Amino acid sequence: MANRIKANRHCEYITVDTMAECIDGVGSELYSALWSSLDHAEAPTYNDDYEDRESKLDRISVKALWKHFGNEQRREINALLAAHSRNS
Repeated sequence: MANRIKANRHCEYITVDTMAECIDGVGSELYSALWSSLDHAEAPTYNDDYEDRESKLDRISVKALWKHFGNEQRREINALLAAHSRNS
């Protein structure tokens, strides 16, 4: 895929959950894409406890799932996180 957009440094430190639920300006399409990206996350293999899986998924960074976002979503994520860091 040409013109791959790299994750800004904030993507490494923000979880998908936090990005979807706490960052101002996340629209409905990006919100859905963020939650859908967790379908690609590796589930813990040591047990099948639902709560344990959910707890692990809550700690996955946006950067860990970066390859599952399209370029437009990547641009939007980077822009929202840049604005968030300027306003924090």
